[in-house]
Parts: sequence; C-alpha cells; structure tokens
Amino acid sequence: MALSEYEFNSQQSSHFLRLAKKSNWAAAGLAVFAISNLYVILVAPGKPLELFITIALTALSALTSLAIQKAGAGFLAITKTQGSDISLMQASNRKLQLAFTLLAWTFAILSIRFIYHSQSFIKILS
Repeated sequence: MALSEYEFNSQQSSHFLRLAKKSNWAAAGLAVFAISNLYVILVAPGKPLELFITIALTALSALTSLAIQKAGAGFLAITKTQGSDISLMQASNRKLQLAFTLLAWTFAILSIRFIYHSQSFIKILS
C-alpha cells in the first residue's frame, strides 16, 4: 500500500524545526552523560557490579543519544524537503520510540545503581 504524502504548512514546519533543535540539545546532554560514564570506567572502574552498571549506562545513554539525534535530523529534514513529510515524520517517530525504550532501560539501571549505593551508605551509617 503506497503512502500518501502530505506537505506541512509553515506553522507546522516551524514546530518540527523547534522539535529538531530540542532533540539536538537532548542528544548532546545524553552524550555528555555517556562520556562522563566512560571516564569513570577508564579512571576508577570500581567493583565488578559497579563496573557492569556503569558500562550498561554508558552504552544505553550513547545509543539513546544517537536515536534522539537521528530523530531530530529527520524532523529537520521535514522543514527542508518537499514531498516526503509523512515518511520522514514516521521514521523520526520510530527513532523516538526506540529512544524512549532505551531511556526506560536506562532509568531501570539507574534505579539499581541508586539502590546499590543506598545499601552501601546504610551499611556505613550502621
């Protein structure tokens, strides 16, 4: 089944332009988080569980950053191309769905790290 294309008007295109810019900021923030975790791995790896958690967070945040950046590039393309706005929007939405899935896993692992460090902290206080 062929997809019927639609061209967004200027107001709608400006919405996608703002979304593209915000996507780039979010991707940059996650890239900084990934790099800071990579630094921790290289400088102070810690215990095996801590190292595994940090490696997982580094990989997930880097992949999430990449997915958000690609979604943003697709949203930007909507504003610069003609005749493929719907296809570009659908592809960008798929990248965002992947990013949200990766973020859910990232938050789950961050929660494990928080619980792990909280228990260590409680032991110190005892």
